[in-house]
Amino acid sequence: MFGRRADGKVIKGLSGFFKIVPYIMPTRVDATNYSDVDLDCRPISQYVREKAAEGINISFMSVLIAAYVRSIAEKPDINRFVVNKRIYARNHIAVCFVVLKADGNQTGEETVVKILCDPKDTVFEIAEKVNKAIDDNRKAGSNNATDKLVNLIFRIPFLAGFLVGFLKLLDRYGLLPRAVINASPFHTSMFITNMASIKMNSIYHHCYNFGTTSVFISMGTKIKKESIRHDGGRVIRQIMPLKVSTDERICSGAAYAHHFYNFQKYLANPVVLETPPETVNKDLK
Repeated sequence: MFGRRADGKVIKGLSGFFKIVPYIMPTRVDATNYSDVDLDCRPISQYVREKAAEGINISFMSVLIAAYVRSIAEKPDINRFVVNKRIYARNHIAVCFVVLKADGNQTGEETVVKILCDPKDTVFEIAEKVNKAIDDNRKAGSNNATDKLVNLIFRIPFLAGFLVGFLKLLDRYGLLPRAVINASPFHTSMFITNMASIKMNSIYHHCYNFGTTSVFISMGTKIKKESIRHDGGRVIRQIMPLKVSTDERICSGAAYAHHFYNFQKYLANPVVLETPPETVNKDLK
């Protein structure tokens, strides 16, 4: 019963090191590593402008998500998660992000939305999912599955602590229903926050102890940064600083390096994301 959950299954055959690490670092906060990625904005900004000229609405964030999903399709190690000291292979790809609701009072009300992605999704399909999620949730008063779950928990305020504790217990033993997992923003392959949209710098965000979030990416306000070319010349580039928080227990440093190498490779040439991947790792089929 405890080897499989609604959102994944225990990975067997791991080395002794990977088996022991979740016992040494039992919580996700214990095991979170933080890194910086300076993203060259030029290829993405140019691609977004070209698509806009064709009447296709693709945002900067949609391109980032599409590149991340494509990298998972090739090497799904980074799509793993740890619960109750066991390492699971996630059986789907989910991405969460915050949407600021539009209202006349400018109260700053926000909600979290989750999109489910197919490993064969192109940048067009990812953009369509992102745009629809934003449009559906931006209206003041709208309620998505996450909002409804929170409202249900707080329908009887004095029971909120009990209900949250009960959900944590179910999650710990792999008994959380798929409907709750689908509504939970804490159960996701990757959480991305666009701090640039509110004119703020990127931040190192913790990975929640509750749930299965193994990677958190924060997009910051674009800056100009001097870099040195191979020939020794200096050039000023527009950079988007990304702050990345990762759960080190789910895969090796080499696997993380491979994933983020591919991630940046696709972002340097987004047009390759317009066609589905030729092959998809068997673990995601």
